[in-house]
Amino acid sequence: MKRINENSERGFTVVELMVGVAILGILGAVAVMGSRPLLDSFGLRAATRQIFTDFQQARLSAIKDGRAWAVCFAPGNAAVTAYTVRNAPGADNVLCTPDDLLAGPVRKTVSLGVGEYSTLAFAESFAGTSLVFNPNGTASAGNFTITKSDGGALQVTVNSNTGNLRIQ
Repeated sequence: MKRINENSERGFTVVELMVGVAILGILGAVAVMGSRPLLDSFGLRAATRQIFTDFQQARLSAIKDGRAWAVCFAPGNAAVTAYTVRNAPGADNVLCTPDDLLAGPVRKTVSLGVGEYSTLAFAESFAGTSLVFNPNGTASAGNFTITKSDGGALQVTVNSNTGNLRIQ
């Protein structure tokens, strides 16, 4: 007959398991608290990439179609709240004026400051609150700045001579 020695039994006691669970809980709480700035940084980069892509699409479409394309900004309380990408001017033959809605459909509309962008602030420095890309490759000069709540910011800069875009 084989005897089982109590010292040879393996396993964890209830106290050891409770200590382990408590340590995991504390580490999890620290990780959750520290992830908010990381999520804000991801949101800032994602918003900047989306805006850069929309600007680049308007630029390339202007060159390809042989007519001007515009990104029209909707300001709200000294900040941009939305923008639309258009290529059909209204009766006044100027993009980003109220009569454009009668000329044709808006190619794209983006609402800012809602959903995943709710913690970000958006501002632009283009003349007349619009960015126009011309068929010859030139564009309106200016910057579009995205700022997160802790002050970190990224900027999409447009060169007027070449229409090139750059993220800074």
